[in-house]
Amino acid sequence: MRPYILRRLKTDKSVIADLPDKTEVKAFCQLSRKQAALYQQSVNELAAQLEDAEASNARAWCCRS
Repeated sequence: MRPYILRRLKTDKSVIADLPDKTEVKAFCQLSRKQAALYQQSVNELAAQLEDAEASNARAWCCRS
């Protein structure tokens, strides 16, 4: 058995009245130099993966018959 997630979307007209407005709480914290470097490395890797995925998607889109 695998885990699964049940999600309700505000775009679903039957549940929009039940859901409260979205609230955001921003919490700022200081990172050590090592933590900041690891975070930046992760951001850079994700950006590269997104660029690759977008390029692959663009190639797939333009090459459809």
